[in-house]
Amino acid sequence: MYPEITFEAIKRLVDVDHNKQQKTIMLMLFSSSLTGDQIKNLKFDDVLKACDHFFTEGQEKTIKNLTKFKPVQDNLVPLFDTSTKSQQRLACCTPEATQFLFWHINMRRNTTFKYKTDYVFVTNSGKKLGKSFITDLFLNSRNDIEIYDNCEFPNITAKDLTANFINICRHCLYGPKSYYIIRLIEGARNNKSIEAFYKDILENRDLFTNEYLKISNIFTINKDNKHDLKFDAPME
Repeated sequence: MYPEITFEAIKRLVDVDHNKQQKTIMLMLFSSSLTGDQIKNLKFDDVLKACDHFFTEGQEKTIKNLTKFKPVQDNLVPLFDTSTKSQQRLACCTPEATQFLFWHINMRRNTTFKYKTDYVFVTNSGKKLGKSFITDLFLNSRNDIEIYDNCEFPNITAKDLTANFINICRHCLYGPKSYYIIRLIEGARNNKSIEAFYKDILENRDLFTNEYLKISNIFTINKDNKHDLKFDAPME
């Protein structure tokens, strides 16, 4: 049983005095179905693949060019494919989280980044994050809040944020294909109908990302980063 999580509590958790990497991880956890381990193990090449649809024909698909995009301004969301042989699973995160991801990547690109197979999130010495990094991040954030706010703060974990995200999607996504989208967000065992829709999304990522954008304001912390897009035409 997961604790009840309010937007105010999550905003306070994100607004702790984090560095860019820590805040990016928090925003990605809040606004996607990616787990802490999946985010921790992201490589630069994974991000390029997730943002493949940002590029137009003829644009060189490099990390340098990727960070020139403005996700918040242009309402861009990546599509991470974390599928396995037995399960299809897709995840987006908000333009806000994506913008922070790009800022972090650009900083890494100018310092410790060498290869596309390097990890996006690393220690100060450039090594892979340890097993307890995500757990410690939430524990330290909670402790900081309790000290500065002089109040008890709920014990919210990375798993709680993932569960909270999926629960909101179940209640707020709508339209004729929402069932399939939710199944892919949760992770769906292979079957013919899911696999057919999954293949359609790989051909046209807007089928997934546009539906996600309809509810992305729910997962956007800064009011200046919320979009006002209107989707009048239902997804077929």
